[in-house]
Amino acid sequence: MTAKEYVIEYLSNEGYRYEENPNSGHVSFKFEGVKYVFINNSGKQLLQLCILFYDVNDENRYAVLEACNKVNSDKAMVKLTCDDDTVWCNWEDIVPEDGYNLSRIDMALNMLKNAYHTFYEAIGE
Repeated sequence: MTAKEYVIEYLSNEGYRYEENPNSGHVSFKFEGVKYVFINNSGKQLLQLCILFYDVNDENRYAVLEACNKVNSDKAMVKLTCDDDTVWCNWEDIVPEDGYNLSRIDMALNMLKNAYHTFYEAIGE
């Protein structure tokens, strides 16, 4: 199975509604009120889950970068990046073609959620 197939199996097993973008192949879903995206562009066996969640502008860029650095230094397996106008929170795993433990996806969602909350604490919101 591919990473995308594992994500869809997990979401279906857990009763999550999801949307698949027919152009990109990305799969989006909500977990505890936050929108998550499975990115489908880095190889069939790379499972990349992310949250795009904070608007970045010239006025807040330095504070955002400081908050990202704090989260990145405190957390393992989850990394925050700041592009031109958005903060991304990412978790990645390489999945085998057979026998992937779907509970790792549940772990990933909780790690992402925790990093997301830690970012808001670090930035003071």
